[in-house]
Amino acid sequence: MSEMTSRQRVTLALDHIEPDRVPFDLGGFQTGIHLQAYRGLTAHLGLQEDPDVLDPVQQLAVPSERILQRFHVDIRYITARAADEEAPFSDSAKTLEPRAVGLTKASACTETKRSA
Repeated sequence: MSEMTSRQRVTLALDHIEPDRVPFDLGGFQTGIHLQAYRGLTAHLGLQEDPDVLDPVQQLAVPSERILQRFHVDIRYITARAADEEAPFSDSAKTLEPRAVGLTKASACTETKRSA
């Protein structure tokens, strides 16, 4: 069997049919990666990134496309936008701009430590 596309893999899994491998998800509210863990991962890989934060309360990082591709992640997380916001498309290519969905930069978040 040749390698499936992510769409084929996820569709088969949702239809309770065994795909070539288990679909992998990373980056949503339920399958997210903590900001500290993401920073550790990117440091281990020798990458310099200032990730967006999906949820400041949970400190969930938004993995970059480079990380998602490196680990063969099958799912891409998308967020809704308010009706009065401009569409997150560039004028020329009609492609999603990664920071156009109202996310917070990790460098703007301050991590607090509890005192004992």
